[in-house]
Amino acid sequence: MNKSGIKLTREQQEMLNGAFGKAAASALEALINYGDARGAKRLIPVTYAGAYISSPADSQGLSELLMSMRSLISEGAQAHGSVTSSPGAIEGRLISVEPGWLLNFDKLTLSARREYSALIKEINMSRDAAASCDLTSGAAASYPKLGDVLSWAHSGSSVYANSVLGARCACNTPKAALLGAIAGFVPELDCLTDEGRAARFRINLKVSALPDAALLGSVIGEKTEGAVAYIYGLDALTADEPEGTLPAYLKDLSQALALYGAGMFHADGITPEAKEEGAKLIAADAEEFTVTDDILSERAKSFIPDEPKRRPDLCLVGCPHMSYDQLVDWTNRVVYQLRVKNRNRVVTRTLVSASPDVAARFKKAAKYLEFKATGAVLETGCPLVNTGGSAAAGKRRILTNSEKLRFCAGAEFHTTDELVDMITGTAKKF
Repeated sequence: MNKSGIKLTREQQEMLNGAFGKAAASALEALINYGDARGAKRLIPVTYAGAYISSPADSQGLSELLMSMRSLISEGAQAHGSVTSSPGAIEGRLISVEPGWLLNFDKLTLSARREYSALIKEINMSRDAAASCDLTSGAAASYPKLGDVLSWAHSGSSVYANSVLGARCACNTPKAALLGAIAGFVPELDCLTDEGRAARFRINLKVSALPDAALLGSVIGEKTEGAVAYIYGLDALTADEPEGTLPAYLKDLSQALALYGAGMFHADGITPEAKEEGAKLIAADAEEFTVTDDILSERAKSFIPDEPKRRPDLCLVGCPHMSYDQLVDWTNRVVYQLRVKNRNRVVTRTLVSASPDVAARFKKAAKYLEFKATGAVLETGCPLVNTGGSAAAGKRRILTNSEKLRFCAGAEFHTTDELVDMITGTAKKF
């Protein structure tokens, strides 16, 4: 019997009683407990047949998720629609080829990651190539649509789906997202409600040029502390950017904001709800904050360590996964700087990550030969997983343009322009 504060429909009560199988009943019961603890009043149907499960970077979180997955699978669990996973670890072949890449990556961790991948497939993983955090490079027809209700884990991908695609998703744990995919229902929380999508901050961009997406997300995220922001000025700053670059920029911004707990954002003139409703989305008591060049500069400076800098051990790029256009742009920047400096290869070991689909496509292009000649390596794993997370912080000097790697693994953040300059070294004289 349901003794929670959540009112169940007849279908949900029947599911809880076992009419749809033991796994569905177990998943629904756990969802009720989860929703009740968070103050939900009802469960609503998932309308997008596909779940996104972000695998925890820490070993304890992964162990707990694996335990739940084993239990549900033993009861015959199957997800409604396919399950997409965040990217996993770098393939084991790199361990023997270049052991210096891996900072805290033992056989036990590798075994757990492989089990996770296998269990996701049992529940209904769509395919290996789906393991990515890039929602900008696949077939648009397969993405969630405006108003779709999702059962996704809170991540940069869920922030992107809420904000840029106009879908509706709560800030779920990986386990809750999995349970929702199995039961077909989710607690009505966070950005699943109109109130949860209202902007509590009005952000004005008064800057001279389009800011680095990760840096901007860091500034806004620190200020808003997870509240929804309505951003003014981004439409004008991106108006002259090359066609097709905006989705990738918003992808990187989404990930940075997710780190501070944000479920979504609105961008005036860009995101679908902002286009339709404009300032109506801003709460009457919203705070106002203006981002300037000085604020961005001070934030960037705060990331640079005070102690004497040793030579970088590694440069990680592609967290979140790079889009195809970003790979091309990265290659052009690095090749140009190498030519200017009379160098052939990067001076810091550089690992660039993209989704399996994007990496496969890029490797067939002529541009890939230029990329490969720089000495960088293209991979499809998760850069965060392969740093060892917070446990590896400070053990190596890792350069990155990812706010997530700075935030979660202690990597040294630089904007993309700064990073390219650093890894291409100083100019060589003839």
